[in-house]
Amino acid sequence: MTSPTNFISNPHLEEILEHEQPDGVIVQLGGQTALKLAEDLQRNGWNIIGTSFDSMDIAEDRGRFSDLLKDLDIPYPKFGVARDVDAALDIAKRFPYPCWCAHPMYWAVSA
Repeated sequence: MTSPTNFISNPHLEEILEHEQPDGVIVQLGGQTALKLAEDLQRNGWNIIGTSFDSMDIAEDRGRFSDLLKDLDIPYPKFGVARDVDAALDIAKRFPYPCWCAHPMYWAVSA
């Protein structure tokens, strides 16, 4: 491929990549679309240029991210992961308010 080409979450992306045969693919614009796209591309053997799927997953997965911070001895706020309302209420009792929820769809999409 001699010039950059942009495709945004095309359902036929694999077919386009087979046709174009790029040296690599840049996955950007963040969020679940890029994360799931990067996961599929990596699984299917495409070279991801820039931030790898694993690095994006670490940034999105609160458990993996906190493990990384712990390994690097970087302090971080307390957190909890709840998969239902009762678990969320139990977690909320352990933390002073305000208690907030982040990335509720990550688990629903990834499960």
